[in-house]
Amino acid sequence: MAFYWQNFLDRHGIPYSHSGGSANVHMQCPFCGTGSHQAMSISLAGHGWHCWRNDEHRGRSPVKLVQQLLHTSYHDACAIVGVTGATIPGDLMGAVAGLIGPPPEAPPRQLDLLPEFKSFVPRRISARPYVSYLRGPSRGFTDQQIDDMDRLYGLRYCERGPFRGRVIIPIRYNKELVSWTGRAVSTSVELRYRTLSHEAEIAHRTGLPRAVGPANDYLLFHDEVLASDADTLLLVEGPFDALKIMMLGRRLGVVATCFFTMTPTDHQLGLLHRLVRRFKRRALLLDAGMSTLPQALRIQSQLSSLNVGIEQLPHGIKDPGLLRMQHMPRFIEHRA
Repeated sequence: MAFYWQNFLDRHGIPYSHSGGSANVHMQCPFCGTGSHQAMSISLAGHGWHCWRNDEHRGRSPVKLVQQLLHTSYHDACAIVGVTGATIPGDLMGAVAGLIGPPPEAPPRQLDLLPEFKSFVPRRISARPYVSYLRGPSRGFTDQQIDDMDRLYGLRYCERGPFRGRVIIPIRYNKELVSWTGRAVSTSVELRYRTLSHEAEIAHRTGLPRAVGPANDYLLFHDEVLASDADTLLLVEGPFDALKIMMLGRRLGVVATCFFTMTPTDHQLGLLHRLVRRFKRRALLLDAGMSTLPQALRIQSQLSSLNVGIEQLPHGIKDPGLLRMQHMPRFIEHRA
């Protein structure tokens, strides 16, 4: 039975692009996450799906991709796709599902940062390219802010291994490390962000630890935002957008978190419903440009019960990561 991808993506508000007459649609790869742009190609003729950035992210059946896009169970994804076992005895179906379905969830496990992730304090010679990146015009952090990010948020850098050449941002939830993401400092690297995978197969193949969960099951700086006495919460797309606002606004009553992708997942929406009610003012702050307005309106609709507004960036600023201290008054002018 054919699976109508466009109907599914439209129904769930998942952004994609499609050229007239094309047999494929293109979207952000949900397995790669942040930085994958439209790396995922889905055949509308039933020939499967694949990611041009990572050849492991491919398949013929829609089930696995639907499961990842909706962060739902294998059983529910089968039901959505139309794969059912209604005519098969329950015990046999259970045995088959155990063989072809995803492995059972592992018990909670300890995750630690890799030994090759180095602190910015004290400043080593090896940190120079990473400090230069953070201080550069695209980021604009001061030396003091870099030290503060190291101390407050565990910011690290990596010279060797799979995450070499990247600034590392840990992702924590309930005071536990659950994953991390690394931003390449070189402009020649095709994949800007690399995030620790939660898939057992990829962890085994790469020799890396397995993340406790997908990065986009969590909200960056969740614990810090939860513990803050700020009155303004800004919701942004990327880790460095959130990092910049946290550094500029932490003494001004302004905090931020990010989705890691263009739209929040169901897990993130659940966390937001518990989080945003603490704040008098909460707003989406996305990259500048008309193309982001439909996205902002879609997210605002998802959060309609939480009174989340849409905040505009100052003129000439393309994304929140480029904000400077002189821009912050616009975000605190409504404070009580």
